[in-house]
Amino acid sequence: MKTLKFIILTLAIASMSFNRLDSTLTEAERNYAVGLLQSTRENLLKKIANLTPEQLNFKADPSHWSIANQLERARRSIKTDRDQNE
Repeated sequence: MKTLKFIILTLAIASMSFNRLDSTLTEAERNYAVGLLQSTRENLLKKIANLTPEQLNFKADPSHWSIANQLERARRSIKTDRDQNE
């Protein structure tokens, strides 16, 4: 579970930084960052691929988010950030 939270946090932070990439990174650095994001996405998908719907939606208690909730929030955050940068 800690790994999943770390991956989601990494994706969220990385998505918020894209608007700064053009002015602060070289082409090689940008390509490296994109590669890391792609491999992080692939690793996340591998980790959740075999989870059942029950596991994806499990909450330890009502005040905690499920894996599905966390993934949806990360997806919306990334989409919102991309929409604002277009």
